[in-house]
Amino acid sequence: MLVFLQLPLRLALLVLSMLLLQMVITTVMVVAVMVALVAVAAVVEAMLLLVIMIKINLTTPASQG
Repeated sequence: MLVFLQLPLRLALLVLSMLLLQMVITTVMVVAVMVALVAVAAVVEAMLLLVIMIKINLTTPASQG
């Protein structure tokens, strides 16, 4: 009787572990995409700040020195 029950249990455990693995992989992928978006946003913000600083430096008269 136990031998007959063992195979479906093993199959169910295998399916559950596969689903869990897929969920973990999906979560990791979503987190990686979010981190990449934040990094891109930080780079764009830094470039915009750099452009603004250069424009301010160009428009203001040279400092008296």
